[in-house]
Amino acid sequence: MIHEILPVGPLQCNCSVIGDEATREAMVIDPGDDIEDVAAIIRKNNLKVKQIVITHAHIDHVGGAMKLRALETGEVQSLFLAENYSARAVECKHCGHLDAHIVSACVACGRKTRELNDVCDAIIPIAIRSDIELFYVKQHSELDRAGNIAALLRFRADQNRTGQVAAAS
Repeated sequence: MIHEILPVGPLQCNCSVIGDEATREAMVIDPGDDIEDVAAIIRKNNLKVKQIVITHAHIDHVGGAMKLRALETGEVQSLFLAENYSARAVECKHCGHLDAHIVSACVACGRKTRELNDVCDAIIPIAIRSDIELFYVKQHSELDRAGNIAALLRFRADQNRTGQVAAAS
């Protein structure tokens, strides 16, 4: 078993990379920030990330990555953008993964990323192709506090194969 722990982000939260030496499949727990360091461990051990586990939803553990991931996986029903929203990001041209962390290699597939000066250049076409409602919002203090981007997610019945609801505290 491969198990590496590294402190990430300004609060130095522990992130764990756990991998199977035989299958090279891995799980990343609380990737939070410093994604380049996490990706370096994944590359060093030649791992393929199969799961990302977030133990709790503090901003230093998830940042904007959750919104981008939900958009990629088809979980977004409606996307709310401040009318002046703009943010730098990277996009993997191989697998299409979007990341709010500016990293040179994709954390999903390990391939090279390209930097986007405005992530909306990638988000808006995804929204159009995926039939996602897109709302531009003017001067909204709650949206400002949320980072000027928010999403209303769909319930994904296909992800709940057991019929049970699980929650972590």
